[in-house]
Amino acid sequence: MSNPLCHYSPHENKTVHPVGEDSSRDSIRGGGSDAPSKEVLPIEDAVQVKSAEYWLELGEADQALRELEALPATSWNHGWATKARDAAFAVLRGRDEMSVQA
Repeated sequence: MSNPLCHYSPHENKTVHPVGEDSSRDSIRGGGSDAPSKEVLPIEDAVQVKSAEYWLELGEADQALRELEALPATSWNHGWATKARDAAFAVLRGRDEMSVQA
């Protein structure tokens, strides 16, 4: 899973901008295939969602869910967070199915 390319400049009020966006707020706008929602996601929450994606890449669905559960209610239903949460649940369901077969 990859996020739209972003650039960071310490001279821009510590703001992360998706490439092609012109925003001066401390947030990241969902877009592209990995972030289906067009709502603004605060940068702290975007970092947590990205962290959850990395945990999933490492096969740690439990830790990914812990990252996502720490999101505030306003970001919990963001399309990007929902997609990551669904992926984590799918991994856990796959584990359960494998343990039942064993």
